[in-house]
Amino acid sequence: MGTGYDLLIGVCYRTPTEQIFGKENHTKLRDMLLDVSNKNFIPMGDFNYGHIDWSIGTCESGAMEECTLFLECLQEGFVTQHVTSRTTERSILDLVLTNEPELINEVENLGKFATSDHSLLFWKVNVDREETSTKVVRFDYNKMDLNGIREELRSCNWDEKVKGNVNESWALFGPTT
Repeated sequence: MGTGYDLLIGVCYRTPTEQIFGKENHTKLRDMLLDVSNKNFIPMGDFNYGHIDWSIGTCESGAMEECTLFLECLQEGFVTQHVTSRTTERSILDLVLTNEPELINEVENLGKFATSDHSLLFWKVNVDREETSTKVVRFDYNKMDLNGIREELRSCNWDEKVKGNVNESWALFGPTT
């Protein structure tokens, strides 16, 4: 990944209470994941799908249909879920998702966050960036030894040095190897 690399980062909280946002919030979440599936992205947060066994990539028996549809959406979009330890007492509700498996090395569970029942998560994003060199050589002519230069030029026998044609004379001033 070099310059010009775009990375979409988003934070999600999907409430498990359908009375607040209605049943369509499941569909909107899946649609959003499909919309960004052709881009590099990291959605993270509390997705509240607690009946997924992430170690084998299946829904537990008795899981809601929406849970199954969410997991199928991730699998169809080749999305990697990076959290491997429970983020609440019972399950993995907090997720870090990417469509590039190597974008995240590992997610570290730092334990409970303050009075929350959720854990604090830590991870690093692997993004290479090209560094461009803007090194420019600048001479400080104020520090040059003008008297030394003049003396050197006066001590040179220019009649001896400048002989032959123009190209041979210019070669005298060219770089030395």
